[in-house]
Amino acid sequence: MTRALFARLFFLEKAYSYIFFVLMSFFIDEWRALLVMVVGQCIALGALICGVAIVAGHTPLLIPKPTLALGCLIVYGMTTILIHQRRWLGYKEEFKKCSKKKRKVVNIAVWCLIVVVTLAGVGTIKDATGALKDPARNRAPESGLP
Repeated sequence: MTRALFARLFFLEKAYSYIFFVLMSFFIDEWRALLVMVVGQCIALGALICGVAIVAGHTPLLIPKPTLALGCLIVYGMTTILIHQRRWLGYKEEFKKCSKKKRKVVNIAVWCLIVVVTLAGVGTIKDATGALKDPARNRAPESGLP
């Protein structure tokens, strides 16, 4: 069981490292790639929380700013552990050894993932927090009493 858990964690670390590798190759600077990763992860985390709130029927959702800031700080901390400890550099040579065609296809997949997560995440967050006002859904039911 622990071997399977380590295999999954290794796969997640490798996938995470590849996403950072793609961002690094686009932005050149480490801090810009880190910023894009952290913002994307905060949007994904917010969308996950808001998605659960929508499914549970607890909308509009009010998230206190300190809670939101704490969540983003945790995401930032997890990301910087990978970046500042240079753990992703162990995979860099392996990523560069891939064929050009495979790298191009995976790079396109990474960028599509970033765009889809961002757009879907922002839409879910807006819907759960009540930013998208639907007059028909927010109207009080008519009781028929005078």
